Amino acid sequence: LKTGRDLIAEIVVCDSGSTDKTVEIAQAGGAQIVMAARGRGVQLRAGAVATSAPWLLFLHADTWLEDGWADAVSHFIARPESAERLGHFAFQLDETDPAMAHKARRLERMVAWRSDHLKLPYGDQGLVVSRDFYERLGGYDPVPLMEDVQLVQRAVMGYGRRTIAALDRKAT
Repeated sequence: LKTGRDLIAEIVVCDSGSTDKTVEIAQAGGAQIVMAARGRGVQLRAGAVATSAPWLLFLHADTWLEDGWADAVSHFIARPESAERLGHFAFQLDETDPAMAHKARRLERMVAWRSDHLKLPYGDQGLVVSRDFYERLGGYDPVPLMEDVQLVQRAVMGYGRRTIAALDRKAT
């Protein structure tokens, strides 16, 4: 099995002037810090520009990946057809309140259906893409919201539904 350390060449954290300890924590973990204007599309685009890695994993700051994610990503990128695909993880909420758990599980099922049937994963599921394909798609649009939907829709409209691939791990 691969570990994240075996797979990750660079970690880039984009910040728009947060006042918490995001920058200090990221630096302590060895991440490169990129300052960008507010707006997720702007920040994700800036992060992609800041790295030279041949494969990109876009992950929101409040999301973590299930153990074994690196192995799932390694299998994905090893397949030649993945060079023109967007990989995504299964969506899971971190809901521990028993009174809200049923709503969380229902939302998870709805997201799974949207991802599987409509081929429309969102960025909070994490997206894995080759740099070449990302650039051919035009990258993330510098918009404050729905940048993930725009990127996924360009992939599906330009290359077909087969471009969306589910990875066998969860993003929480």
